[in-house]
Amino acid sequence: MGKVSIIASLVVGFVAISIICLSVGLIYRNKKAKVDTPSTEIIWSFHLENDSDLKLKGNLDVIDVNILKTENYSVGTYNANVNSIEHEFPTAKLTGWTHTYQQPLMIQKFVVESNEVNFLKVEPISGFTVFNNQDSGDFVTIWHDEDFHHYSPKGQLLSIGPFPFANGDDSINPNDLEIPTKISEPEPEVDSTTDTELDSDLDATYMIKEPEVEPTIELDSDLDATYMIKEPEQETFVNILPEMNLTKEDLVFDLSAITLATEETPYKIIQGDDELNIKKHKVDDVFKKYSCSVTNDRKFKPHIRHFLSNFELDCENVSELELYVGEYDEPLCIRLKDQTGFKTYVHRGNNKWESINVQELNTNILDEHYLLLRDDITMIDFSKKSGNYKFGKYKVYVTEPSSSLPESDPSSSDTNLYPGFKAYIHTIYNDTDSSVDFTSVKVHRFKYGELGLTGFMRHFLIRKLYVYFWEPEPTKPIYIRMFVHLGFLNYFGYPHYNLQTNTSMFTYYLTLANFEVNNVLAINLARHDPYDFEGGISSYQTRNQLTVKRQEDYPLKPFRRCVHTLTVDGVNKPFSILKFINEPNLSVDQTKVSSLEAYYHNKHLTKPLLVILNGSVRQKFYKLENNGYVSMDNLIVDLKNTLKYLVYHNYKYLKIDVSKMTNYHYTGESTTSSLPDADIMVSVDEVQLSEFFKFTHSLRLDGIQSKFRLIALDGADITFDDPELTSVDSYFLTKDKLIPLIVVLRGAVDVAYVYKRKRYLRESINTSNPLDVLRRLAHQNFDSLYLKLDQTSSYYDKQQDGFSVTVSNGDTSHQGYTHYVHTFETPNEPHKKYNNVIFLNAKNYFHLKIDESHYVKANVYIDNNKFPSIVSLIDDKGTGCHFIFQDNVYKKAKEENVNTKLSSGSQTT
Repeated sequence: MGKVSIIASLVVGFVAISIICLSVGLIYRNKKAKVDTPSTEIIWSFHLENDSDLKLKGNLDVIDVNILKTENYSVGTYNANVNSIEHEFPTAKLTGWTHTYQQPLMIQKFVVESNEVNFLKVEPISGFTVFNNQDSGDFVTIWHDEDFHHYSPKGQLLSIGPFPFANGDDSINPNDLEIPTKISEPEPEVDSTTDTELDSDLDATYMIKEPEVEPTIELDSDLDATYMIKEPEQETFVNILPEMNLTKEDLVFDLSAITLATEETPYKIIQGDDELNIKKHKVDDVFKKYSCSVTNDRKFKPHIRHFLSNFELDCENVSELELYVGEYDEPLCIRLKDQTGFKTYVHRGNNKWESINVQELNTNILDEHYLLLRDDITMIDFSKKSGNYKFGKYKVYVTEPSSSLPESDPSSSDTNLYPGFKAYIHTIYNDTDSSVDFTSVKVHRFKYGELGLTGFMRHFLIRKLYVYFWEPEPTKPIYIRMFVHLGFLNYFGYPHYNLQTNTSMFTYYLTLANFEVNNVLAINLARHDPYDFEGGISSYQTRNQLTVKRQEDYPLKPFRRCVHTLTVDGVNKPFSILKFINEPNLSVDQTKVSSLEAYYHNKHLTKPLLVILNGSVRQKFYKLENNGYVSMDNLIVDLKNTLKYLVYHNYKYLKIDVSKMTNYHYTGESTTSSLPDADIMVSVDEVQLSEFFKFTHSLRLDGIQSKFRLIALDGADITFDDPELTSVDSYFLTKDKLIPLIVVLRGAVDVAYVYKRKRYLRESINTSNPLDVLRRLAHQNFDSLYLKLDQTSSYYDKQQDGFSVTVSNGDTSHQGYTHYVHTFETPNEPHKKYNNVIFLNAKNYFHLKIDESHYVKANVYIDNNKFPSIVSLIDDKGTGCHFIFQDNVYKKAKEENVNTKLSSGSQTT
């Protein structure tokens, strides 16, 4: 009967623990607000294990302690030491008092006023810590049941593990504080009972066999191994059975003895001439398996002994036995191996076993028969969305929340809390032969179909559950709200769940669970670096970040491409988009996408021009329009043309090509029939400026000149800012020379770029009359020689123009003519050759055709009319190229004709 009483005690203890759920689901600060006026005494009554600590206080098993004491006090014949403690966390500073017991207390529960808190098992407690608020006791921390538990001064559970104020930060916990914590279990006293004192009427008696002394092994110093690993010592028990009239084939399996085995230590039971090897294995959080084999490998006929009763299984020639048990080591299932395979028997109670035919034993089969064995548990299947289902003797009805619930119904506040989520209510009823009654019951297992769900505390009595799904993913419940007694339990996750108690953070927990389970997240298009699942606006850190990969000048200047992907453990995962930060009008369907591409103009990086969602089947496109986003069926021709189209229609950016001399499309494309705005053209107007050509590029909409910005400037390699322009002017020497000598960006301020030394330089010039600059540039870039025939003094500047012309008086013997010599000085290019010469006379210019040569001077003869009527170009070899002005042009002449004209003194009219 000892085994029965132990299990009964444990069951009672687990029922009592449900009282603490009064506080689960209520946030710490609400509890704190309810603390009465600070008192100097709060009594906690620690209930000790019966008769376990008689040394402490006579024959009483209750110790009353004032938890607000700040000085040492007595506990029976031992002392309790009280010491102050102080610790600072980033978000809070703790002060308080530690109560450390000289002798550990074996506590099974404690009582504060009407609150009773039961421990899962009796264990030694080394003390507790009171963290203070105005010396009234803010909360109390005790180590029990393998973790720190934090209670209010009235004994209500606030949190487990992290401190109540941790707000989900697991690092804010007592682990590093010097406070009473876990202590080693006391060593069991050795029973000195001798073999002769054993009562032969007992069901079974176990004797500890003295271990044999192992011989000393002398290690060889030459061995490479420095250490020898010692195998775990095997524990051996002798099982003495009462007279049972067994045959030599029979073998008794005493379940009480078998279940004493542990996972860490090999276990052997000696029973008569047989030795049974026992190994314990964990199946899951509930079920364990004990494998039993006989050392001498003999075949046997099994008898099952359990609680003073025997049951003979209908099976012979068995070589192995497997025992499966439940959470209190209740025998549940036996599998026997014979020459045909495995035979399975399930326990129906009172050591009655029934054969079942199963090919493979799994937890679903164990669950099914475990519920038949016990009548105090059931299972919850979250895959059920309507109707009812039954596990064991309990029927569960599934309904959907109704918006018409009265305000007094505690569940009414849950109906419309979380938009985008679908809730189902599972309500538990006791289904008896006569009635179906509303009830509360322990849940053995939570599951979704065949999938087991973990992380739930098992020993609370549950009467109703709210099960929340994200609507697009109805197969993964991510939030479970349980109604237990007078409180709530709130779990988030899937398939493993975490209990959360801070109700103010439930919306965050739900969003976090939806992200971690369903990869649902918020996109922040303004972010160009990694950010969290809430779009980079969360104050909490998460394990996985959205990765943003940037590409500049893609697919062309001046665009930037950002690719958003979800990276989990280094692997890109498909994700669903819940919303876009600061883009309330941009909504997309919530199917999975592998990545998101955003394309920006590099001067407008907060709002992309184009958003592309890459799905498993096809792409979806969204364009920027009127500061919002509109869906597109396809790209406009291709990605480049789409971006040029969008940047023009949103910001009036266009492409100017200064090499073009006729109208063209603002995108620069020559074929425009497939473009939706093929009629929007850049106008090009031509004006001749002396020997140069000027082309003005402008945008006219409905005949009115419009301002614009440059997405690109083709035909001239110019670096510019982002000015708003009215036109772009380009100046050429000839139409066949497609390099503009000057480019002027005209806007609020005109900016000129001149072509020097094969590159464009920004220069301040007179843009209204740039003729002199053009001629200087023509000389520098195209070897054009400009001779100012009417000049009688030197002209051009070596420093600015790169050359100079010195004018001196020439031969005075030619009657009727004044002779001037124009000498060319090119210090940087002493052998410079010219093939293009322009004669300038006042405002007139004359473009001549000459053979290329290294000309060093020019003889200019000015007649009596003060007109340079004869010009001779002389090269470095003395050869001349002669021109006579006739019929308003300079005509090439022979040297003798020039000499004749000079000697005759004839005048040009």
